[in-house]
Amino acid sequence: TVTDAEDNTTELTYSIFCTAAESGERIGTVHISVEATTVGSGILLSQDVDIYEGETAAETVVRMLQNNGYSVDYTGNYETGFYLARISSESNFVTGNIPEDLRTKLEEHGFEIYDFTPNSLGDYDFTKGSGWMYQVNGVYPNYGLSVTVSRTAIHCGCVSRWHTELISGRT
Repeated sequence: TVTDAEDNTTELTYSIFCTAAESGERIGTVHISVEATTVGSGILLSQDVDIYEGETAAETVVRMLQNNGYSVDYTGNYETGFYLARISSESNFVTGNIPEDLRTKLEEHGFEIYDFTPNSLGDYDFTKGSGWMYQVNGVYPNYGLSVTVSRTAIHCGCVSRWHTELISGRT
């Protein structure tokens, strides 16, 4: 209800009707890419993935990786504190060829280059600060993937980019 200076009032009422999606019902898609360009291995995956009501973003990402033949190691769980620690595959998808300009910068800043784990990519491969990071529509979110898809982390029409980093917090 609104009243103006001349004491005129008006009232407007809205009714919104909807049918909530059932748990497990497909609610859309998200485009997910998994990239290892910082270690010379290119784009590992880039595809649209179905998302489901009640599923966490962590579940969506793990499902996509597993459906494409990758094994996934993580800490926490889908609902709390999920962290993607490592992906592995029977094929040797990691070349270990850090681009020369990046390798030079790392060494100039005192970073020691380590060996990597064959057939996998994750924490502490190449440098002590390496690991997986993600963006949603070009932004690093201030929340983890343990939130439900429909609430925040990955939602219909988003682009989620997973990539390796060699220095914690920097790509």
